[in-house]
Formats: sequence, C-alpha cells, structure tokens
Amino acid sequence: MKIIFHMLLLTAALLPRLVSAREIELAKDGKTSYSIVTPDNPPQLERLAAADLQYFLKQVTGADFKIVTKSEAPADNRIFVGMIDQAAKLVSQHKLADQNSVIQCVGNDIYLYGKGKQGSLYAAYEFIENRLGCRFLDVHGFTYSPKKANLTVPTETHIARYAFPVRSLMTYIYPDTEKATLFFLRNRQNFDLSGQYNKNGNVYKLLLPAHSMPMLLPPFKYEKRIVKHLHPPVWLRDKAYFETNPEYFSQDEHGKRVPDRHLCFTNPDLQKVLTQNILRLYTELKDKPGNTGRTLVLNISSYDKAYKLCYCPKCMEVQKQYKTPGAPLFLYLIDLAKKHPEIIFFTDAYQRSLTQIPPVMEEKLPNNLIVNIAPINANFSHSWGATGLNRLTRDDILNWSKLTKRILLWYYPNPYIRDGRFMADPSVAMERIAKDILFLRDCGIEGTYFEHDAGGLTEHTNFTALQSYVMLKLFQNPDRDHKKLAEEFISLYYGNAAPAVQKYYTALDLAHRKFIASGKTWNHSYSQHYLTLEQMKKWNDLLEKAQKSVSGEYAFHLRLLRLGLDAAIIEYLRMDFDQQLFDECKTRMRATIRELEAKRQVRKVRRKSFSERFEQWIADIENNREAKPFPAELKKFDRKNIVAVEPELKKYDSQHLKSDRLANYGIALSTHLPEFGNFIASISKNGDNKELVLKIPAGKINRENYALYKFSAVKLVPDSAVKIMGVFSIPIGKVTNYDDLNSLNQKWDVYLSLRYDGRFRNIYCDRIFLGKAAK
Repeated sequence: MKIIFHMLLLTAALLPRLVSAREIELAKDGKTSYSIVTPDNPPQLERLAAADLQYFLKQVTGADFKIVTKSEAPADNRIFVGMIDQAAKLVSQHKLADQNSVIQCVGNDIYLYGKGKQGSLYAAYEFIENRLGCRFLDVHGFTYSPKKANLTVPTETHIARYAFPVRSLMTYIYPDTEKATLFFLRNRQNFDLSGQYNKNGNVYKLLLPAHSMPMLLPPFKYEKRIVKHLHPPVWLRDKAYFETNPEYFSQDEHGKRVPDRHLCFTNPDLQKVLTQNILRLYTELKDKPGNTGRTLVLNISSYDKAYKLCYCPKCMEVQKQYKTPGAPLFLYLIDLAKKHPEIIFFTDAYQRSLTQIPPVMEEKLPNNLIVNIAPINANFSHSWGATGLNRLTRDDILNWSKLTKRILLWYYPNPYIRDGRFMADPSVAMERIAKDILFLRDCGIEGTYFEHDAGGLTEHTNFTALQSYVMLKLFQNPDRDHKKLAEEFISLYYGNAAPAVQKYYTALDLAHRKFIASGKTWNHSYSQHYLTLEQMKKWNDLLEKAQKSVSGEYAFHLRLLRLGLDAAIIEYLRMDFDQQLFDECKTRMRATIRELEAKRQVRKVRRKSFSERFEQWIADIENNREAKPFPAELKKFDRKNIVAVEPELKKYDSQHLKSDRLANYGIALSTHLPEFGNFIASISKNGDNKELVLKIPAGKINRENYALYKFSAVKLVPDSAVKIMGVFSIPIGKVTNYDDLNSLNQKWDVYLSLRYDGRFRNIYCDRIFLGKAAK
C-alpha cells in the first residue's frame, strides 16, 4: 500500500493542473507530462515550429517535451502546433487574415495555430516570446531564455496581427546563412530580396535583381556589358541593341542617344521588343526548380543612374503631363500589368530626379504592380517631415499610397561611408527610425525592406545588432516603445556591463539630438561627424571599467561594441596625434578583430579580410605622419620662395573632413559637386581689389592623385582666403603684413592641390601652395 501511495503522489506531481482559472502549469521541478503535437505530415515550417518550441521549453524549464504526431498524441496535456484537432474549429471564432496567429487554451490543452503558410509558425514564436519570455537577439544565434523549473502560463487567448504584411531587413551581408535565416524567421521576417535566405518563410520570391533593365535590353554584347554584375539570359547575350537600335535608348540633355542611362519608354517599337523579352524570360524562370508553387514577383526597374529617363520631346511631354520624371516608365508598366494580370510586377521609385515622384493621375495602379520606394536622397539625421528635403520624401510616399497600397519601402537606417573612414562612427538613430516606421504604418503600405548593411554592421560593431532587433519588433507593432526595446536588448546582450552600455547609448542619443538641433544634417555624402575627442575619451573610460565586470559572450559583445568607438578615436587622432591613445585603441582593435574572425564568419570586402583591411588602414595612418613631398610642378621655384598652406583641420566642420590615404597627412577638406557642376574657388580679399575666380569642370580634375590647379598671380593681404564652392575658406594671407609694404606688393601664384572622387562627386583639397611670382 505504501508503494502504491507513493506512486500516486508521484503521478499527481507530474500531472498538469489549472493553478488558477487563468493559468496552466506546464512544468514542475523541471518535469512535465506535456507533449507537443503536430499534424501527421507537417509542412516544413510547422516542423520548425515544433522543434523550436521543444528547444526553448527545454532551455526554460529543463524538462523534455516530446514531439508526437496527431495519430500518436495522448488524450490530454497537449500543445498543438498547426491547424489540427480543435484548431480547425477554433479558427472560426476569430477573423484572421493571412499570417495572423493565435494562442488558445481549451481545458489543459494549448493550441498554437494561424492562417496561411506562416501562421502556425508565428503562433509558436509568439508563445516562446510572450509566454516563456525568451528573446532572439542576433543573427549569430545568441538568444535569451529565463530559467523556470516551475512554469505556468496564462490561459487567456492571445492573437497576433502584424502591422506590415511584408517585413524585411537586408540579408545578403551575413555569411552564416543558417543562423541568419533562423534569426529572421524567429523575428517574423518574411521577405528576403536576395532569395538566399528563408526560402520557405518568404511571402514571395523576387525574380531578377535591382536595376534589372540592362538584363532585359542589353545595349552591347555580353563581353562589353556596362553593369558587370548583371547577367542577361543566354539568348540575349549576343544582342547589342544600342548598336542596332539606338532610338530605344535615352536621349541626353544635349540631344544625343546614350547607352548607359535609361530607355526611351515612349517608343512603341521599344515597348514591343522589351515586352517580348520580359515575357519570354518570365516563362523560363517560373518553371525553374525552386520557383514552382511559389508566389513570384518580376523586378522591372531602371538603371541605377540619377538622370531623367529621357530628354526626347515625347518623353518630356509625358513627364510634364504627369508631373514626374518617371512617367514614361510608369505608363509602360501600368499597361504591361493590365495586359498580364497573371504576373506580379515590381519596380523601383528611386531618386527624385528619376522615379521617386509618383505620377499625378486619378486612376489607381493595377494590383499586380508593386512599387518599391527607395528615398536614397533623404536626410538621414531627421525623420520624414522634419526638414525640407525629407518633407518632399514624406509627400512622395503619401502620394504613392493614394495610388496603391502595394508599396514596399526601401529604407536606409544608416548612411554609407563616403569620406574614406575605416568604419562608421558610433550612432543610435533609433528615434528617427521608429518615427518613420510609424509613418509607414499610418500610410497603410504593404511592407518594409530596410537596407541595413551600414553603420558598422558588416564590422559587427556599434549598435547595429540592437537596431536589427528593435526594427524587427517595430515591423510587428510600431506602437511599441523603441527606448524600452533598446533597454531590453542592452540588458540581455551585455550582462553586468549593461548599465554602462545604457549610459553610452543614452549619451550618443543626446549628442545626436544636439547635432540636429543645431540645424546640421547628414546623408550618404555628408556623414554624422558630431563626436568630440573629449566625449569619446569619457566613453572609452566608461566601457573600459565595464569590461572588467563581464566575461564570456557578454565580454565579447562589449569588445565588438568598442570597435566603432576605437576607430572613431583613431580617425580623430589624424588631426591631433596622441601616440599612447593611438597604440591603446590599435592594440585593442587588433585583438578584437582576430577574436571575431576566429568565432564568426566575417564577410570579406573587395576580397580582403577584416584583419587585412584593418592592417592597411593602420599602416596608412602611420605612414602619413609626415608631410608629403612638394609636387614636381613646383621645381621651377626656389624652395625658399614656396609656402605650403596646410589647413588647420580642427577648425573646420567635421562633415567636410575626409580620410584619404593619398592626401597630405591622410586627410583632406572636401566639398560635394552638384550634378553637371563645375568646381569653383575664389579669392575675394586681395591686394588687386577684384575677385579672382578659378572654375574647373569636374572631369578635368585628376581622379588618380592630387594635382595642382592655378589661379592667376595675385597680391595678397592678411585677410586673404581661398573660398571653396562657397562652403568653406582656407586662409592664405599669413605671408603678408599690413605694416610691410613689400609683402603687400608681392604677387603670388596660388595653387590648389585637388583630387576628384567621381563615385560620389566629391572634390578633395589637402593643401595650397603659394609661389612668389616673377616680377
């Protein structure tokens, strides 16, 4: 009897119970009697849902939750995954749209189900996050699971409806595709532009890459193709349409047909040939392995060139009528989509000078045409609506949303590095990102595609991992507080160092707010230089103390975070060198990068590893400690008759400072040229009492190295300065004195040392030379 009694007690201890009317006990003292039940032949995503549910229940409770199929399931104490048993009846209680998911309890059973291919998977992840308290924190597999040997869960029904039907961050930059795919799936991402990740979890598959037009109507044969990474189908590789039909291509502003801009979409013959090529290629692609049974979307988008589509009279007439430079392309695509409703088409609204501005028209766009708005010209320091340029972007998005809701927003969370720095400065930017996501939700658009590959992400530094996590949460529900999400991430990702990291995060955010309050801005051409060396030293000390409080993965995460700060300090030291601080940052960075490459797969850039690029960067800085030799053109002067003017770099707005290994001391002043613009410099205050102007077409300025460009000889005064593009001035009058008449009468040849970076239309000036002119 005693043995039977003890057995009854043991059995009772293992049985689940309704702890209250509102809770179910799933585990007690690390034991459970619950099973996870799947359909007899579960689809791949439901198998993943069951496996992840089992894994995280084990992580939380220590208990083993068996996975069984419906035909093997016990009579009760079950967690159902998928549309099985009563779930098929329960679903009628809720008005569910595609991807909506439900957690529902009936007696002691729990049902995790949803509508559509991903619905039940999302129900499992809602349960793991909102019932177990787990978090999926980064693309490298780092997760958080609380420890609860005794686990109870509430019985109230939980329904998840996400704000955007399509949710996506850029994925191609992650070499470890398996871990990255799992991270994005767990955080409910459901679209991958590259097609390499998350194949079963995508809402649709995009056929053809961005800016696909050269693939569809190649101007030259394959071996002479203009865009090297785009590969036309085999049957188009011998075509050279520009040679046979130049009238198919854009007419430039000078009336000349050009092969490397866009197409003349008002040309009826061009429309016919292009349509034939598009339809043939789609027919081939839709039946390829991996495409059958999937929702396919065909990308038809213009060249990545910020010029009007075409300047021919017919195209200009259409552009004027519809009040957008993109009108010829839009009208062609609207007609194509109407004639072929069986195909879903996709096109870019990109660059205000090209296709970002929507057409002014009463008619709605066909439902099988998706518009991908990519406001690359926006101001990246402010949210939409906060500045003149961004208000234009906001209005474009609003006006597109009146024509269609089938919109994806290709968004740039961080600017790219276009000033020669090794990596991006530390930044937060979440306030702007969160506001913009809310705005997109209110516009009712279909989804997001955020080009999140800058800001230090490929170097695994700064707060880019935090940004990924928070953005994916806001894609689900933009009303969530981004500050609380960031606090949660920091507390779980940095362990005991979290309080110091939170101070650093808050201080960066405050520095950013002060920067934009001053009226300044940044974009892809002008970066967010607003940090001072004094600030960065304080943050370095703060994080150094925090480093001693953590070990293991927490310590590794903190070392990675510090990479961006160390790099920013070293960049600043180019202007005010401190050997001890330079060596400290350099040594720490080298050790962290080596550790990173040992622990994770790290993407190469231009075939160079992270370590190789780091060592080259450090060598460039160390080799630029001395001034570069005088240019050979100055040999005609006696050395004592030449004065080198080196700008006092610390006195200039840091947005105009560009790291350039070819420059004197590895750093130069920079200004941006407008499209089709000339470089203009002037000397207004001089002894000749007339403004001296130097005007040079951008194409005439050397791209490979610094070269000299000369003003005519001029008398100088102490206040003389060279003004560059009306943006900043470089004083050159120190060779004169008002008390020295000879110095005021001396004429000088003034040479600017310039280089042109044609990729971003930036002019670099590293120094000015003054040579005493012959009398």
